[in-house]
Amino acid sequence: MYHPLPVSYSGTGIGLIV
Repeated sequence: MYHPLPVSYSGTGIGLIV
């Protein structure tokens, strides 16, 4: 999944790179 939202970069699903 790819989310253009720089919130989490760990692996929560709501980050830039999960």
